[in-house]
Amino acid sequence: SMIGARFVGTDLRLLRHLAAIGLTVLAIGTTVIGLFAVAAAAFLPIDFGDILVAYAPGGLEAMAALAFALHLDAAFVGVHHLARFVFVSLLIPIIVARTKPHVTHFTTKAASKRDK
Repeated sequence: SMIGARFVGTDLRLLRHLAAIGLTVLAIGTTVIGLFAVAAAAFLPIDFGDILVAYAPGGLEAMAALAFALHLDAAFVGVHHLARFVFVSLLIPIIVARTKPHVTHFTTKAASKRDK
């Protein structure tokens, strides 16, 4: 109910639009993951299910539990998720540093006016 309370007064058209965007991103991501899993399974002697769950987005503990429940290689799945978390954690600061707007006289002047 606390999450739902945040949407009080939100336009229903906006919610539908955002839901459509979310479902589109989900479909694209699932397609990309599936294609990479098919390609990896074609070249590696690893079961498709192991690769698919290893590439799927989700929390480490949830994916490890899913791997156990489906009788997949939980270590393989867990290591891939852990490697992804480490990779993203190391990559994000680099991306932010490279895409951060350069501070100029005009941006600092506009920011000081805005903060007053």
